[in-house]
Amino acid sequence: SQKLHPFPDNTLIILLCGVIIPLILAFALAVDTAQRQAHDRLSNGYQARLDFLQNRLNAQEDFVRVITDNTPENIIIFDNQNTFWFVNASAARELKRNVKDIVGQSLQKILTKDQARLIEVRLKEVSGTGKPLEALEQKIDAVGHVHFMQMRFEKIPPFGEFPGGVIVRNEDVTNLLVERERRENMLRQVISTL
Repeated sequence: SQKLHPFPDNTLIILLCGVIIPLILAFALAVDTAQRQAHDRLSNGYQARLDFLQNRLNAQEDFVRVITDNTPENIIIFDNQNTFWFVNASAARELKRNVKDIVGQSLQKILTKDQARLIEVRLKEVSGTGKPLEALEQKIDAVGHVHFMQMRFEKIPPFGEFPGGVIVRNEDVTNLLVERERRENMLRQVISTL
């Protein structure tokens, strides 16, 4: 008596190898392809958003740079380690260096020893008290003219990647003082005449 098999002996193996396994592999490949495409779409979406945000940040930085570079005031920002964190074009010209050569440097590498010591004392005072500080300094330029520089130091709290520090605004007020003195002299003459 012979047993009845629903399939001949090799037919099951042939069916598995020839039809079912390729179908399983094709299904797995289709799922993998769909997952990769979804990942790529998501990745491209994130990259596009990242590029958009980076472009927006660059535009804002450029805008701030245009504003600060077109002001006659010298603007310098020091971080908590007394390192130059930001310098506008006017301050860079005053320091006779390129902006890129100043940012990230310590006071001692950019200024003379005496200048660095004086600025450090003022930075420490403003950082410690949190109160703004103003100073009027006399400076003699290369041709021997006397200039009066008004310096303002103000504490800046941390924001974004900036750890906090002090902004220094430095402005030549020589013309203002000369004009004030001229007016006072005129007033004295008027009073004397009266």
